[in-house]
Amino acid sequence: MKFVDLKVSSTKASFDIKHWAKNPYCITGAIKYNLKVALYRDGRFSVSGERRKAPHHEAYLIHDYYVTNPPLFVIMKKNKGFHCLTGILCRKEKLRASGRWRP
Repeated sequence: MKFVDLKVSSTKASFDIKHWAKNPYCITGAIKYNLKVALYRDGRFSVSGERRKAPHHEAYLIHDYYVTNPPLFVIMKKNKGFHCLTGILCRKEKLRASGRWRP
């Protein structure tokens, strides 16, 4: 997993997450997803990207390290089958979420 294109201003922090993991015993497939994340000073967030439909994927935000708020799950996607790891047998799935990440 790589965090790239970090940008910070007085009102917003943004970055991209790029993930590609291959099992050495699986010749044809890899777990792959890409996300663009923006966190705003006023408490809003936006997440967008795409993934191969396997395995199960979750994305969540944590504010104050559990001290005052539980994690906010922003994306929860089920595994649609490990055949999707090939990138050929299943279309990529779009990911989108937005809302408030802190009070």
